[in-house]
Amino acid sequence: MAFPYYGLTTYPDGGFISSVADLGKYLQELIRGYQGQGTVLRPESYRELFRPQLVASNFEQRNERNPYSESYNVGVFMGFGYTGFIGHTGGDPGVVALLFFDPNSGIGRVLLLNTNLANKAGGAAMYKIWDTLAKYQQRIKR
Repeated sequence: MAFPYYGLTTYPDGGFISSVADLGKYLQELIRGYQGQGTVLRPESYRELFRPQLVASNFEQRNERNPYSESYNVGVFMGFGYTGFIGHTGGDPGVVALLFFDPNSGIGRVLLLNTNLANKAGGAAMYKIWDTLAKYQQRIKR
């Protein structure tokens, strides 16, 4: 059965249709760009993309202990976690995407889910998968 085209009224802030393979390619280019070897943007554009845009006084509050938060600081479409990871998150009802890399090792991880994470059980399951990917990432670094 053919499914109708998926649409959402909040399309300007999301609605990006992608695959894990495409997000992986995007992440590879981001890592190369961070390392000065990107091919899509000029080196100065990558420097601006990865430049944190805020200072501590810009925040009334921020959770400095949430390793999944990209909101410790922000760049241009990039989030900087307090752990040092750089990446981006996204989601709409029924979908979520996490894409982060360790700038020191050049190793990243992507998680793309098509499920509802509105309840605690769903969120806990997602973080368990994300943590499993982190453990795998640690093994790769060694």
